[in-house]
Amino acid sequence: MDFDPNDRAAIEAALRDTDPHNPIAKALAERIKELTGRFWLHAEKLGRVPSEIMLVKPKTAFDDIAYRLCLQTIAEATGAPVKVVWVPSEDDLIAKLHSRATASN
Repeated sequence: MDFDPNDRAAIEAALRDTDPHNPIAKALAERIKELTGRFWLHAEKLGRVPSEIMLVKPKTAFDDIAYRLCLQTIAEATGAPVKVVWVPSEDDLIAKLHSRATASN
């Protein structure tokens, strides 16, 4: 990234910028595309659109905005919001998923 991922003002300004070559807006679009793709792959594996997902809490303003916009896009596409359970780290996410899998068996 050629910009500060914690400069929320610059990221929000990029969202309002009409220049299709704005590097921050392009990077954000790619990140949203990646996140949305992951969500739909997960939904395909489940055979349904989940109403709740666990995600690692974003560590930068850039990722916070990308997640918010991704979740907004999903809610608009499905007609229902997705509840997010935020966890502090990847290790916590793995532990919670393992705990849920063990409890359901």
